Amino acid sequence: MIGLTDIEKRFGDNLVLKGVTVTIEEGSVTALVGPSGGGKSTLLRCINLLEIPTSGTVRIGDDVLEFHPGGKVPGRAIQRLRLQTGMVFQNFQLFPHRTAIENVMEGLVTVLK
Repeated sequence: MIGLTDIEKRFGDNLVLKGVTVTIEEGSVTALVGPSGGGKSTLLRCINLLEIPTSGTVRIGDDVLEFHPGGKVPGRAIQRLRLQTGMVFQNFQLFPHRTAIENVMEGLVTVLK
């Protein structure tokens, strides 16, 4: 399960995400849609902690991380959460000799053996 509660992300004075709260049940398929610049990629990057939310709570399975302005997140907590997530970047160079599923699996196979 992925749970987000009151996620906020700021880049300086620019508020990109405000009060995002959603629960995505394990095994479900969810589409994130919206206009260009609407914060979709930023939200995904916050779930995987490639961007640290300014405030709010991220829950992946049993791991829960709370964020506060100016707060620090322990590296061990980030690593534990990332072991449960994966992300394929929008403009990332995929391996042309592999299928879509093989490209998606590559990170998991490489990291988790």
